[in-house]
Amino acid sequence: MTILTDIQETWDNLQQIRIAIEVSSDYRTYYNVLKALDAKVDGYIASTEFDNIPVDLKQALNAYRQLLKTFLADVEANLNVMDFINWEPQ
Repeated sequence: MTILTDIQETWDNLQQIRIAIEVSSDYRTYYNVLKALDAKVDGYIASTEFDNIPVDLKQALNAYRQLLKTFLADVEANLNVMDFINWEPQ
């Protein structure tokens, strides 16, 4: 190996680490936004306001809500995904 090869390998490793940190941070942000949305929708449903919207809209919102809850449950059940989402550099 030459010094240039060593430097290039180090640079490549740094780029991989940078990407991993950014992706982990982005996924954590998206996950937190979805959790907040889920809680917000639950609040709407618990209020009487939700009862006053048209049935078709209520059914569509509930279908989306169920998809969101299923997605969040699947994410939370996958320990590798949760480890990645919660990972931070030491």
